[in-house]
Amino acid sequence: MDAHGLRAAYDRFFEAASAAQACEVADTDGWTVAMVVAHIAVNDRLIAAHLRRAIDGQDSWYRNLDAYRADDLRPIVDLLPDVSSQIDDARATSAEVLELAEELNDHQSALAFRTTILDGDVVQVDGLLPLIGLLGAQARVHLPAHAAQIEVLNGA
Repeated sequence: MDAHGLRAAYDRFFEAASAAQACEVADTDGWTVAMVVAHIAVNDRLIAAHLRRAIDGQDSWYRNLDAYRADDLRPIVDLLPDVSSQIDDARATSAEVLELAEELNDHQSALAFRTTILDGDVVQVDGLLPLIGLLGAQARVHLPAHAAQIEVLNGA
């Protein structure tokens, strides 16, 4: 699969996160730059596991339930010493997602799997979604939204 758009979205996200490493401001929901970066890393691990199962011909269900609750992310943020380390971790997880995405052939990328995506308490997707649709949403919606969130936190 062509992952050019996904790679560009990750690049923009990491550019915003790197520029905001020193920012400790939280938004009205309590999200900091560190939490946003941790969220991307956790979500990437979920996506990578989903893609590996799909590539291996196994059934899979992508759910972002463990990647979006602030209370679940705070302990993860505390595991790494600083935002720079969190960015390094997230870069590693994004590299894995990109590698797996590029490994998908046309048939695999068109396969639809059960997908549940929550944004806060709002269900965005709950049904069958092709892998190319999940990765497209990551590139066109998810990563740009969090890059913008970080830019707002950083006062950009």
